[in-house]
Amino acid sequence: MTTFDELKQKVSIIQVAEDLGYRLKKKDGRTNPCYALYQGGTKVDEILIQHPTDTYTQRFCDRNYHHGDVIEFVKLHIHSWPQFPHHNEMVRISIILKHYAGISYIPKESLNFQEKQEFEPARYDVSEATIENCHFLTRGRQLSPDTVATFLRHIVIIKDKKGKKDIPNIGFPYKVPGTKTVTNYEIRNYNFKSMAAGGDASSSVWGVYSRKVGRIFIFESAIDAMSFYELYKDKQTFQHTALVSTGGGLSGNQITNLIKTYNPQEIVCCFDNDKQGTRYRERVESIVRNWNIREDSNIEVDTILPNDKDFNDDLKKYKIIK
Repeated sequence: MTTFDELKQKVSIIQVAEDLGYRLKKKDGRTNPCYALYQGGTKVDEILIQHPTDTYTQRFCDRNYHHGDVIEFVKLHIHSWPQFPHHNEMVRISIILKHYAGISYIPKESLNFQEKQEFEPARYDVSEATIENCHFLTRGRQLSPDTVATFLRHIVIIKDKKGKKDIPNIGFPYKVPGTKTVTNYEIRNYNFKSMAAGGDASSSVWGVYSRKVGRIFIFESAIDAMSFYELYKDKQTFQHTALVSTGGGLSGNQITNLIKTYNPQEIVCCFDNDKQGTRYRERVESIVRNWNIREDSNIEVDTILPNDKDFNDDLKKYKIIK
């Protein structure tokens, strides 16, 4: 079991603050750096960081006289992570900190303690995807056979040997950017969606990359990325482009790994057209903004919103109208 002391050694207040949208005030120096949070151009908070290079002794103080370590900072902003619910506040804080530390949280049933679940590639039977066995994509999600064929090398058919039903599903392999090892699967089928048991959701993504990447389009699902491609392939070039899915969540590690590996000129946010999608876009903007300040780079962030909730909904409506 990971203790709070161990988590404090792994997770920085700065890391969490930047993920929430706090922006470094470069002119104030770096000895005790100051970070400001803006909403609609108005500054709503400001924090001062003590001991910025030592996560364990690191402290913050905001303009409302709240102060403390990373645990207190997360507690103060606990409602910023609706994706990590729990009735016990301290357990919820632990889950959030483990997310930033890249540690999976596995709930323990009462009197039935389990060890942390690890990703087991051998648990899954993986076979080649074809147009014929991807009927969920062509019929259920109304992607054209040509589009599916374009992405076929990045899709597999997957069966969970420990699953209750021996049903083949569509699998989208996840990898840490720049590596070749599969660390997770985004799994989809009729009335079913999941990620692989114990899979890495904090650093890995599903991605289709050009040999040289100048722009990265980021989506919440691989199906949205494919739908976007079908809708826009005749309207813009996809040369020097990456299409990426984060699997319905978003972590700072996913974004920084993409930046470190591909050094893009532009990141395009293509998240769902809802409140969570807006939060993800703001988080990407914050991460890139702070990266640009630290690394003296000039990565641009743009947004393309679906008209409906997501790009697959847009594709389905387009085909009805057509």
